[in-house]
Amino acid sequence: MFIDDAFIDNAGFDPVEFELANGNRVKIAFAKFWERLTDLARRAGEQPGQFYAIRVYSSEGELSNQMTVQFEFRANHEFGLVVVPRIWEWLESLTENRGHLKYDTFDDFIEEFGEQIALLSDSAEDAVEHFRHLPEVTDPESFDKVDDSVFNDQNENEPGT
Repeated sequence: MFIDDAFIDNAGFDPVEFELANGNRVKIAFAKFWERLTDLARRAGEQPGQFYAIRVYSSEGELSNQMTVQFEFRANHEFGLVVVPRIWEWLESLTENRGHLKYDTFDDFIEEFGEQIALLSDSAEDAVEHFRHLPEVTDPESFDKVDDSVFNDQNENEPGT
């Protein structure tokens, strides 16, 4: 049994479920979620917004063995939406190779999962995309004050040399 979340759109990524070495269950879902407003915000007339996130549920520490939300990684804060396929590939390989059994506790897993998300997010931008975002040099003379014409042959074809 999971906390009542309205999974609006999982964008084609099915939830991943497994057990840790200590027998606790973990479920990881990527979806568009509704923000949870405080009572004060509701009374003020605020409407909940939607956002994409990876939510990690665990049964660790629960006497009833029900899942509770333990951690949330928000898109555009902890990761970009473009890296979700890579994150899911890592999770799927973790379950296929039974790598999830190396984690003794939920904290052990969530720490490495956070590191993997950061690693995959940092390496997500390829070189072509990176160069598109370089600042434009509008005044090259102010940028490069060294006259390199003495180091190359650019003046060889000028008359009088």
